[in-house]
Amino acid sequence: MNSADPIQVVTLADERYAIPLAVAIRSLLDGLEAGRSLQLTIVDGGIGADVKRKLVDSWRTSQGWPRTSVGWKTPDYGAASDLPEWGRVPKLTYARINLDAYLPHASRVIVLDSDVLVRTGIGRLWDTPLDGAVAAASVDPFLPTVLSADGPAQHSGRSPDAPYLNAGVLLVDLDLWRSHEIASRAIAYAVQNWRAAKWCDQDAINAVLEGRWKILDRRWQMQPRRAIVAPDAASEPEDDAWILHFSGRLKPWLYRGTSAADREFFEVLDRTAWSGWRPPASLRSLFLGVYERRLRRRLYSWEVRALNWLGRAARFRQALRSR
Repeated sequence: MNSADPIQVVTLADERYAIPLAVAIRSLLDGLEAGRSLQLTIVDGGIGADVKRKLVDSWRTSQGWPRTSVGWKTPDYGAASDLPEWGRVPKLTYARINLDAYLPHASRVIVLDSDVLVRTGIGRLWDTPLDGAVAAASVDPFLPTVLSADGPAQHSGRSPDAPYLNAGVLLVDLDLWRSHEIASRAIAYAVQNWRAAKWCDQDAINAVLEGRWKILDRRWQMQPRRAIVAPDAASEPEDDAWILHFSGRLKPWLYRGTSAADREFFEVLDRTAWSGWRPPASLRSLFLGVYERRLRRRLYSWEVRALNWLGRAARFRQALRSR
């Protein structure tokens, strides 16, 4: 691996995620190490021309911008004509699987969700040895194994202590991704197991990569919302994080949160073309703020149960429609 070669990064977003995308890439470019270049590929799930211009304006003032090239790609879902969707997860999330459609000649890629904040030079992740693994990722702190309480429903035949990765940050050996046919197998898994899958593309990626992925340091993906609901999260200070992943439903751009991670998100946002923007005051945002600060730690187990029930109901409705 030549350090003079551009670092390949793929992310994906639709227009609803324009603001977090602006923040994610701005943070990535602000931390890009001297002497490193970046090839950024954005899988475009429906971003208008005006918003794209605003995104580019958000990034062009970063110190890393002169060493960056950007390409916009149409989502590719391989041979799948229909993929399961329910709840807040859009079809676009499956577009991360078919990586070869966007980078047919690259040998390595970093895949990032668009709701991350990069706090260190991405070259550190790019240079991480894969040691023969197809990919590397952090273990999901909420679902450490496939048999975790909120883990995937479809785990028959799999090792019960198999670690479960969070796909928000992936380092991928694309040559092995191709030779093991990960894309076609993961998409087939998603189509065949949609009645049982809880976490859509992430369940599929975990299923086909079992035993073939390397565990990254947890600091490559820390989830701020864990500090709200997990009593042991104090032992995992967010200040140590190299990448923050704003996973889950409580996003900083949806309500006026007060955590250190929320403040950091808006510090970066104020270096973009959305400088000064804040979530509008509304009953919904007020409720989310109160729920996060005062209620969520107590009610989180009930929240998980309710969301699991809603997911099962959504899959049941989809099964009825498919008959």
